[in-house]
Amino acid sequence: GGADLSFEKFAINIGPGQTWDVLFKWYDAENYSEANPVTVTIPDVANQTLGMFWGGSPYLGQMGPLPPGASTLNQCGEYYIISHNHALFQLDAWGLTMAGQITYMRVDP
Repeated sequence: GGADLSFEKFAINIGPGQTWDVLFKWYDAENYSEANPVTVTIPDVANQTLGMFWGGSPYLGQMGPLPPGASTLNQCGEYYIISHNHALFQLDAWGLTMAGQITYMRVDP
């Protein structure tokens, strides 16, 4: 094969009308699981504000309990990485927050 021309870049300024094509690889560097728990205390569900993609567990591929009446779009314990610009008024579309100029990347287990 050819030379590895990949590089890390964490902040990209993309102007109006411009695009940026990228490939990326996500991996669980810490291998968190119930056997190797995250290093923070997860608040009780009564003290959480649940987002529409929260599956009830901080671990990839696992679903956890949700309070009665809560709904989720999470299907299999996947993660979502959200990219957006910081002109926050542009994150709103027709009154729905996080529906404007935003990209959701899904990480499947």
